[in-house]
Amino acid sequence: MSDTGARRNFWGFQMKMKFVAAAAAFALLGAASAASATTFTGSYSTTYQQSDPGLVLQADTPNGSLNFNLSSLGQTTSVNLFHLFTNEASVNGDDLFQKPITVSFTLGDPSAGVGSVSGSTGGAFGLTLKGFFQDGYVVWNNNGNSTIDFADGAQLQVHLDDAIFNKGSSSWFNSQLNPGSGGQATITADFKLTQLAAAVPEPMSWALMLLGFGGLGAALRANRRQIATLTAA
Repeated sequence: MSDTGARRNFWGFQMKMKFVAAAAAFALLGAASAASATTFTGSYSTTYQQSDPGLVLQADTPNGSLNFNLSSLGQTTSVNLFHLFTNEASVNGDDLFQKPITVSFTLGDPSAGVGSVSGSTGGAFGLTLKGFFQDGYVVWNNNGNSTIDFADGAQLQVHLDDAIFNKGSSSWFNSQLNPGSGGQATITADFKLTQLAAAVPEPMSWALMLLGFGGLGAALRANRRQIATLTAA
């Protein structure tokens, strides 16, 4: 083989090696993308004031399941947990004392993780320009924020908003609650992905990476043989 032909083959092998390296890089990128998309599943449960003394509360789904997806750092999703209300018609003296409420989260996928948000509930009344009013309220501790740490390294921030429910219309002569589910508050949990789980490539991604690295190795071996040929020539 002439020196010109050998050099032409050498540069051809160089281009093939670059192509195979790019394929391997794309396989790695695909593996990382697949690993970053995470489905979180589990459940939540709620403890709250259900008898006197105190403002007696009702919740339509205080216990339920969780299933949501988060794929990138900083992404947030909202899940409606339950509706909170009272059937009491007015705020009495015992209703003015704050009572505890806690929403606990237990997740099992992608790995085990637990957390909770606690706060206080009660009844209130006051004065506006239109007259007196009564309502129920829930105020969460730590501004409604908590974290869930997972065994695989992922971390979620959970946030619940304060709420007012069963607010009665203001009146100078008759101030009462608006009892029943018509004045309910929706309790929503915002889940924010604050730390990604350790990346574990999918089987197909592993296959692509092995194929890419295998091709890269073959190209390198062929490249060495071509360099040896050029040197001998």
